[in-house]
Amino acid sequence: MNPHHPAPSLGRLAELREREVERRQTELAQQLADAERRRRNQERLDGLWRTSTTSGLLPLASLNCANYKQNVMELAERHRGDLSRQEQAVDRARLALLAATRRHGAIDQVLVQRLQEHARAQRSAEQKRQDEIARQSWQRRAP
Repeated sequence: MNPHHPAPSLGRLAELREREVERRQTELAQQLADAERRRRNQERLDGLWRTSTTSGLLPLASLNCANYKQNVMELAERHRGDLSRQEQAVDRARLALLAATRRHGAIDQVLVQRLQEHARAQRSAEQKRQDEIARQSWQRRAP
């Protein structure tokens, strides 16, 4: 072990895990924003086909309105599928973030233990050094 840093590779791994957690958090935020955008679009599409009416119009206009309504309904259905897939992606991103956080926590825990062991070993070595200095000093004084 390095006297200055007891576990450099473990420290590096902890940094990498922390970056992974940050990256997963960013991905989750992007997924959530995309899902919210899709939800708003879905609400607008649902509103469009609900508000379009065909009553009291000329036959050609009524047919055009019905075609419009049908197209909007089909588009809304496709968007519902997209939204469902997006929500699944959000769930996967949440699970990935949770797994990354757990991995980071485990590595962090091991790193803390190693740092504590290293500090204990340094204190012990320092105590031994002080004891040796005191012993030598005492032996010099004794006739």
